[in-house]
Formats: sequence, C-alpha cells, structure tokens
Amino acid sequence: MKVSIIIPVFNAAPFLDKSIKSALDQKQTGEVLLIDDRSKDNSLEICKRWELLDSRVKVFVNEGTKGAGAARNVGLSHARCEYIAFLDADDYFLDGRFNEDEVIFQNYQTLFATANKVVIKTPEGKEQFGLNAVFKHNDSIAFQKSNTEVNIYDFYKGSALHLNGLTYKSSLNLRFDENLKQAQDIDFIVRLLLTSTTRSTSVQITKAVYNIHDSNTISHISEATYFRRMFSKKHFKWANDYNLKYSVKWKLFKDFMEYDYLWYFGKNHSFKKLFKVLLLPFFYYRIVSKTDPVYDKDRKILLS
Repeated sequence: MKVSIIIPVFNAAPFLDKSIKSALDQKQTGEVLLIDDRSKDNSLEICKRWELLDSRVKVFVNEGTKGAGAARNVGLSHARCEYIAFLDADDYFLDGRFNEDEVIFQNYQTLFATANKVVIKTPEGKEQFGLNAVFKHNDSIAFQKSNTEVNIYDFYKGSALHLNGLTYKSSLNLRFDENLKQAQDIDFIVRLLLTSTTRSTSVQITKAVYNIHDSNTISHISEATYFRRMFSKKHFKWANDYNLKYSVKWKLFKDFMEYDYLWYFGKNHSFKKLFKVLLLPFFYYRIVSKTDPVYDKDRKILLS
C-alpha cells in the first residue's frame, strides 16, 4: 500500500516540521505533496528544505491565496499513489497511521475509503470556542463503532469524521469545492459518503492529532458564518435531489437558519428561537433562492 499525503500550507511555520515528519515516518507513505498557498511567513522555505532532504517530498505553490480546498486540489492533480490521505499543516499523524487501513483494504476489496479516529488538542488543555461549537482537549472525532460501514445518515446523526483520519482510493477522483472558504472538508466527506463505500477503523486507536489554536480558520467568525450558511444551503438542495430522509433535510434547514440569522442580524438575541419560528417562511425563501448575500469580510458578528 502506497499513499499520497497532501498537506495544504499557509502560514504554518511553527507546526510544519512536526507535521511533515509525521507524514514521512509512515511506512506506507509514497509521497508527501506540500502546496503552499502563498504563505507570508517562512513556510515555503521549510517546505523546500524538506524537499531537499527526502525525495518523497514535492513542493508546489498555489497561484494566489485560494484557500485549503484549492491547495488540496493542486495536490490531487499531482498525486500518483493508489491511495490518498490529507493532513493539515498544523496537525500531525501518530505512529501506524495507515497500518489498519492496509489490512481493511485487503479484506474489503470493494471498499473505497476508511475513517480513522482523530483526537483534539487545545492550547494548555483549555476549552476553545468556535462558531456553535466547543472544542475540548483530548475529545475524539471518530465513528461510534469499529470496523463498521459508515453511511450518510450516520454522519448527519452526529458520527463525526475528520479529514485527517480519511484514507481513500485515488480512483474516486473527487475534488474540493473551491467556492467554500470554510467547511470544504465536510462538503468533501459528504460527497464521498454519498458516492462510495466507507468503513470505520478501530475507535480505540488514535491515528492523528487535530490542533485547535487562534490561527485556525474556525476562529474567523464572520467567514465561518457566511460559508457555513453557503454549505448548509448547498447540502439542503442535495438532500432534496438525493431524496434523503426528512430528518436530514430538517437538520440542514435548521443549520441554515442558524447561520442565516447570524449573518442577517449580526448577533444573537435572547429571543432568537422564537424569532426563527416566526420567520420560518422568510428562511425557507432564502434557502431555496438562487441569490445569496455578498460576502463582506469586515462584517461584525457577535455571538454573545
């Protein structure tokens, strides 16, 4: 088993050496593709140094700052191994990241992807708050059961999957939606689950670490609100196109209302729940509308 590991890079200098080394340390690593998204620190210099040290490392530079999804697409267009895995530049793999994958892919010949357990690490072990989310130190992101097929309904019921824990066959030929500056990883996972068979690995064994810190994109509240609104709208349409269960459509509609409310009003209100109920027709019109508000990166959104 040989894996192409794709690492999008943007201003990740403090974390980059550990991330790249963790990828190269896996015995199944065929190549590590580093795509610099026009970093403003010395990330590109670090990438090029690793390229000189190890022939498996290949460095590419994005044409302008386009985001992690676009950077991953550059890596996908150059990947040459039978299997694909992703790693964010501020995260890292643990020993034996692909050992279980290798066994499962041999045992299930028609399988296209595996979902591995990822653990969250926060600065000083403290809780970190994102948009409608709380990240706790040492919390796991994993499917609920080991060696079990994962489907789209499991995912929408709350069986979290993380891109750092995903391994899949390159023959799937999937790409990231470059219009989504955020949530493009979730969008990618949903499309994978809709079009292929995925199986969980052991929920007892952690395979990668997801670092939460102040530079994560999830900490950019206005950007997170706008693009998660876009994501929810896109996936609500998919749920109707694929005739998914009503529970999935309702979840996506509620997610859309939450993000659209924040974007439209710019803050939470004490009476928000009642307000959303009264404005249901308004939100439904906006989720089926073919037009969207223009993104304003300077828009202020207050969560409290």
